[in-house]
Amino acid sequence: GGVTIDFPFPAQDTESGLFVMESGPVELDGEQALAYVRSRHYQELKDGEWQEDPRADLGRIERQQKFLTVTFGKLSDTRNPFALARAASGMAGGLRIDDEMSFTDALRLGWSLRGITPESLEPLPVDQERNSSGAVLILREDEAQPILDQVR
Repeated sequence: GGVTIDFPFPAQDTESGLFVMESGPVELDGEQALAYVRSRHYQELKDGEWQEDPRADLGRIERQQKFLTVTFGKLSDTRNPFALARAASGMAGGLRIDDEMSFTDALRLGWSLRGITPESLEPLPVDQERNSSGAVLILREDEAQPILDQVR
């Protein structure tokens, strides 16, 4: 049935195929939703010019989190077991928690998420560095511990 994402500006990524020419809430079909979450060259139309997101993969991760929040919110409102089964079937094919996740496991996960409202945590504290692999983020473990404790 699509997922509605609120775009502050028109957006595109010619590499992933994302093409949203309006700002505000936009319902994305499966193809555009996939282009949105996979976008590595996300651009927004600001002041008449296309500007690429300077946060690169961090921006992509933020968009993925936004997508999952909206998707799980929509799923939590669903009471129809057939709709949940369809969602679980899609999750089983596209979401990997481990190599053993089955359709039934995905259905149980979807059912257990009903009524849950996702909430954002503080961003993990990191330092940006460069090494032989390129640009990397180094976790400041002591500062990150209280945030990590919330999800353990």
